[in-house]
Amino acid sequence: MKLHCQYLLTEIAGLAFTFSYDAEVFEFLGVDGSNIGNPENAASVDASTLYYMANDSGDGTVMFAGASASAIPYGTIFNAEFGIMENAAEGYYEIGVRPSIISNAGRRIY
Repeated sequence: MKLHCQYLLTEIAGLAFTFSYDAEVFEFLGVDGSNIGNPENAASVDASTLYYMANDSGDGTVMFAGASASAIPYGTIFNAEFGIMENAAEGYYEIGVRPSIISNAGRRIY
């Protein structure tokens, strides 16, 4: 099953959000798309590519952050792919997208 992340704005060069899902039903398989790249696999940097990191906690959340040196075009940013677990019970389940909240109680600001 694939989810298509699209946006209606132009001139976007960065984003951060969190997928939330039932880990007993779904498995996060990854993201793909024509405008994105994983910096770990990049031999060189292309200014029009959205480089991303997806941190799968394994407990039903995937934090996603991406940035590009120049704005990416209007349309589909990427496709997120989720697998359905073999032992998943039949039913209605949601995959949510919410803002990422990163906290660090031990931080120091100088």
